[in-house]
Order: sequence, then C-alpha cells, then structure tokens
Amino acid sequence: MKKDLEKNKKTYKISDLMAKVKVTARTIRYYDSEGLLGDVKRSVGFTRYFTDNDVIRIKEVIKLKKKGYKISQIKEIFKEKYNSEVVHTFPNLAFSDVYITEKEISLAQELDIEILSTEIGVKQIKAPYFQWKSFNLDGDISKFKLSSTSQSNRLHQWISVKHNNHITNTPSGLFKYIAKNFKKDDCNEEKVIQLSKQSFNWLIVPVNIQIINQELSDQYFFVKHSTPEIVEENIWKASKLISNIEKQIKEALSPFQGIMNQITIHSNQNHQPSKNIVNILETIFPNTSVLDVEEMTPFYRSISGHESAILLSII
Repeated sequence: MKKDLEKNKKTYKISDLMAKVKVTARTIRYYDSEGLLGDVKRSVGFTRYFTDNDVIRIKEVIKLKKKGYKISQIKEIFKEKYNSEVVHTFPNLAFSDVYITEKEISLAQELDIEILSTEIGVKQIKAPYFQWKSFNLDGDISKFKLSSTSQSNRLHQWISVKHNNHITNTPSGLFKYIAKNFKKDDCNEEKVIQLSKQSFNWLIVPVNIQIINQELSDQYFFVKHSTPEIVEENIWKASKLISNIEKQIKEALSPFQGIMNQITIHSNQNHQPSKNIVNILETIFPNTSVLDVEEMTPFYRSISGHESAILLSII
C-alpha cells in the first residue's frame, strides 16, 4: 500500500495550514473529523498541529471534490491508499508484568515484547502478580510483598523497581503507546526509547497539615513533579492543584509544541477526593484517544506509599 509521501516533521497550526491550502478552518476541521487527515496531534491547550502529510491530503481532497467525488467516496479511496500494513516488532524490549494488564499479554507476545514475571505474596500465600485481585488487601500496602521471578537479557528493560528514584507509571504509558500505534510507520523501538527519555511525571498525594496541633480544614496535596532535568516538590491547596499542574504540563511540553503521545493515570477510584481530582484532570486533555485511566495496582501503591495517591505520566 502507498503511504504518506512526506516524512518531514515540520508542523503547522491551523492558521498556517489555511494559508497553504486555501480553505477555511471550518473545512479543515471537517476533513479532520471525517478521518481524511493523518494522525493530527493536539496539545494540552487544545491546539491542533498539522504536518506536510496533511497538506498533501487536503490538496488531494480538493482535487477529488472538483472531479465530483463525495466525501464518503474519498474516505474509501484514502482508506485504501494510506492504509499501512506495517506491523513493527520489539525484540529488544522487556516489561515487567506490573506495568501491563492481563489482557495485554497476548499483544506483547505478538509484538515480541518479553514480559518479566512478578509474584505477589500475602502472608504465606504467593501467586502470579495478575491474580492480585484475589487477595483482600483492604488498602493496606504492608499486607503484601512483590518479588521478581524472571530476568531478561534484552537491551531495554522496565523492571519492577523505581526508575532513577522517580515514582512513575511511564512504563505503563510506553506499553499503551505501543499497543495503540504498533501498526504506524513511526512506532518502532527507537521512538519508544526516545519517548522514555522525555517523559513527564506527577505523584499527587492527599496530606493533612497541622499547625500547633490544629489540623487545617482545607484539603492539601503533596505534588512531586519530575522531568528528565528536574524534580520539583510542592504542597498545594485542592483549589490550586489543577491550575498549578496544568501550568506545569504546559511548561514541560512547550519544547514539543504541547504535543502528547500518551497520557496515563493510575488512581484509587474508591477514594472520592482522588476520583474528583482525576475527573478534573481528564478535562485538561482534549484528545481522549491518547488518555488511559486505570486503577491503582499493588505495585503502584507500594512505590507511591499511599493508597490514595494519583500517578500521572505524559510522553
């Protein structure tokens, strides 16, 4: 099958694209909504970013419409023309099973991704990690222990430990990125490693603050924000939490034009304050196709040290 001809990484805002293809912003948005463009990226500020591939496609749509083709017919033409049959494999990658779900195992096998096994133990009982729901943990992270039961010789491994002393769910995000994009031409081992080195992470934990033996009535959160360059810690009121995190996200992603490849959140959805925070966090991200919200697993409970912590990663 033919693929998009241009591989130039130059991007355009919708105003720039309008000037290049001589159509309105409304028309461009319509073509995008009909799936006629490529993988249009959206930033945290809801800005669409287009590429030269999109320029080519829009010009082709214009030519076909002049010849009398309907949008439904053009969609079928593009489906055939731009459908890539490439399926990448990842023979140098290995992930601990603490970073994936049981449903993702078969995909890992299909893509030649090695999965490293972990055991969960409660008292004298041990079981494979994926069976953790069979234990009644009651939110007590001291009730269970995790231990790796396999090793790998693969070049790039994400094992069940803290990474560079950062508390992060980035490995889960990397696997989800692969799962969603492995059929795309630019999703390969090199891209995955590149994304792993430019991840941005937040640990959000509810805290109680006391002043002279008097507990403050306002809800506060401890926030640890880590990037490849810095680690920043703050304590914020709940009323300031989302706006401050959104500011950090925009600052972190500004070198990448705000483009997000995968957003992953782990939280305890049985803890109402955490659930409320996650619900608001979700509104920050305009492109829900790159967003996954999952429950806080035993591994993430253990590295965060708190049952009601929230882990957020963006790659």
